[in-house]
Amino acid sequence: MARVDQAERKAARGIAIALGASCVYVQISAVYGLLVRSKPESSIRGIGVSAAAVLITPFLAVSKRRISNRIKSEALAGDAINSIRWSVGCLRTGVET
Repeated sequence: MARVDQAERKAARGIAIALGASCVYVQISAVYGLLVRSKPESSIRGIGVSAAAVLITPFLAVSKRRISNRIKSEALAGDAINSIRWSVGCLRTGVET
């Protein structure tokens, strides 16, 4: 069981680093866009990918939650909750967050 706990901590640490890095990237990109006054462009492909993500993510979140309960993985359970929050946020705001 110690190996499982160690793997859980390692996975959680990796996810935290990846999410932190993506947050920094989004913040820098947003500030840069404001400073240069860039206008967003629309693309059919981007809209399609976003729509597919919003539709598919809830099903993946439910699967993650079910698997996390089966293997007793707190990291996967947390990821499932974040997936659900993302889906709800997208539906509430009408945009990809």
